Amino acid sequence: KITDRLNQTITVNNDFYISKYEVTQSEYEKLVGNNPSYFQGTDLGNNSIESITWYDAVYFCNKKSEAEGLTPYYTITGITKSSNNIVDAVVTENIYDSFGVTGYRLPTIDEWLFAGRGGNNTKDYFFCGGDIPDNVAWYYNDSQETNADNGITLGDGYKHGTSPIGKKVQNELGLFDMSGNVAEWCNDVSGGYRYIFGGHWANTVDEIQDLHLSRLSKKCDVALFTKENALSILAKTSNVGLLSDSLL
Repeated sequence: KITDRLNQTITVNNDFYISKYEVTQSEYEKLVGNNPSYFQGTDLGNNSIESITWYDAVYFCNKKSEAEGLTPYYTITGITKSSNNIVDAVVTENIYDSFGVTGYRLPTIDEWLFAGRGGNNTKDYFFCGGDIPDNVAWYYNDSQETNADNGITLGDGYKHGTSPIGKKVQNELGLFDMSGNVAEWCNDVSGGYRYIFGGHWANTVDEIQDLHLSRLSKKCDVALFTKENALSILAKTSNVGLLSDSLL
């Protein structure tokens, strides 16, 4: 349990593992067999996967579990696809203690916040890993450096996009890119909506600063990210990817 600078308490009741890097395009394509990312091209395989739905994320978790000989956390049936994305499915969680599940899943909101804040090692930075955003995050101010050929033109007139993982400063737990690059799906659901946490490549510095202001994302919206709806609540957007998967 930690209490942050906003006097908000974040409690995680169980130990958990979480990847230090965001999932890359190469890793995703190897396990799933396709790459729905908007930002594609030569040498972008080490960029974070994006333009995925929540269903794509949990499907990837199961594929990763199967590849490592683990029992999948999710049961997924009734899959509906649009192009390379799963836009609807029936997903059941197979709780660890009850079913002997050992596989990967998405982090819960509390797990994401606990990990992003640096866990018990937290120094209560303004961003994940430090107080200077350019040191820890790919966001509006510096994401134009990385995808000039196939980026999206934002208000500054420059083309922006995702970046290779692990190039900025890690946080207190050794995790990279939790304040920028792509935002991440969490496991939680509320009224048919899923939660997205973390900053992304098109966010301003104010938007990546407060990790407690999540965005709810409608599960079947398949609109692509554009400059005009950079702050919209979308399920298939080029600013949303997989942080990583948790393994209890």
